[in-house]
Amino acid sequence: MDNLLKPKTIDIKDLDGVIKKFQISRLPAMLGRKIATQYAMSLAPKVGDYALNEALCVEMLSYTNAVVNGKSIPLDNIELINQQTGDWETLKHLEREMIAYNTSFLVSGDDLTFSIVCRGLIREFLSVMSTDSPEQS
Repeated sequence: MDNLLKPKTIDIKDLDGVIKKFQISRLPAMLGRKIATQYAMSLAPKVGDYALNEALCVEMLSYTNAVVNGKSIPLDNIELINQQTGDWETLKHLEREMIAYNTSFLVSGDDLTFSIVCRGLIREFLSVMSTDSPEQS
């Protein structure tokens, strides 16, 4: 099943220096909202929820494919994510690329560290949540 929305092919170098190809995607609106409001907060020290963050990661990465020998392999479960990323650094870069591709307040392609991405998500979320809606005026 090809569920990628506005797919974009990216290269990520793994810990051994091997270039891996992935297709990333825009997220559907409600999943994007879910990721934006829960992802970074679930990583926050002392108040985060690792199990929630892992579930969000798997859900987000279900909108990515690994590209191996010209074939697209959907990353729709933990086993395939582990198999195709190979190491946690590659996974971190893939997560970062997905977050950057799905947010307007982060520039895709910048050399952002994962913590900066998460801080940006937290800042944006808090900013949106603290603004008054027009009905409250």
